[in-house]
Amino acid sequence: PYGGIIAPPTYSFTLRYPEIPHIWIAPKGRIHAGQSISYRRPLYAGETVFCGQTLANAYEKQGKQGWMVFLEHERTVYDRAGAVICVNKMTTITKESLFLARGQQQTPLPPEEASVPAPSAPRAFAVGDVLPPVTLPPVIRLDIIKYAGAAWDYNAIHLFDADAQKLGFPSVIAHGMFSVALQGKVLRVWLGKCYSVTQINVRFRAPLLPGDSLTCSGKVTGVSEDRKQIQLTLQASNNHGAEVISGEATMELAVRAPSG
Repeated sequence: PYGGIIAPPTYSFTLRYPEIPHIWIAPKGRIHAGQSISYRRPLYAGETVFCGQTLANAYEKQGKQGWMVFLEHERTVYDRAGAVICVNKMTTITKESLFLARGQQQTPLPPEEASVPAPSAPRAFAVGDVLPPVTLPPVIRLDIIKYAGAAWDYNAIHLFDADAQKLGFPSVIAHGMFSVALQGKVLRVWLGKCYSVTQINVRFRAPLLPGDSLTCSGKVTGVSEDRKQIQLTLQASNNHGAEVISGEATMELAVRAPSG
């Protein structure tokens, strides 16, 4: 239905974006606090894309461990013609002391080339439909390490217990976007294979730890008149009952035109 292979909804997050001039944060001290991804159209396998990044907002809040700096990044993916494919909005938090301890100036990264389902008709949905809970297998450390490689994110809090414990976590924690990527498996259970994500907004409520098993639930909050687009609320809790992520998503259901 899409005319080619399209990338998973969180794939654009793994692209390499240029650093923002004069902004440097110690990698070990950055925490991912929120994420929004908005697609203008699908990202296709084999496309050459170009990435840009701007700092949309910055502010401070005082926490238990001192002043924290909140940075809101806006990352845009363009095609060869300069048209926007998608926009990623990300919020990160770091200790003020780490933010101010600027190290060696980083140089902008060159644009990266992007590289990397057609099946059955989707079921009918109605506003208010409660989607059945889906429980995923427990997360293991190898999952987190593999995602670090896929996302080029080697923040020490995802790799070493000692570094994570310095920030108050009991052990390494999974990347925030790893927990979002797991929702792709859940959406496939709910929607089958004929859909693409056009908008997703999530809030990270608690860290995802090794051994945690996510149970995901959802509810249909909107259906377009032609029934090709639906909106969902998403929640995912760990096996200890703590909410890990919450958010909303909009899906475009791919329906083949009837033959003849």
